[in-house]
Amino acid sequence: MARPFSSESAFRAVAHPTRRRILELVSRKPQSVAALVAECRHGQPTVSRHLRVLYQARLIAFRGRGAKHMYEVVPGSLRTMRQWLDGVPVLTGQRRASRS
Repeated sequence: MARPFSSESAFRAVAHPTRRRILELVSRKPQSVAALVAECRHGQPTVSRHLRVLYQARLIAFRGRGAKHMYEVVPGSLRTMRQWLDGVPVLTGQRRASRS
């Protein structure tokens, strides 16, 4: 059974540099596993495990194209993360007045 989307699972998914690289690549255009293996310089089992984490976090989706699965970013999937990041004062350049 698929787990419901949570921003926590999305943040955990993007915590790994290889998964961030995969997200960058599939955000440009749909990618096959073979293309991701070549770009990430990891073996197919490793890339597949990273893809599974991103898929379970609902950040990417795949569709069959012949014998290949093409992976792509789920539109709007990073919106919740961006909204949270935009609300963090240190990251937005806004600081709250200190209480003295």
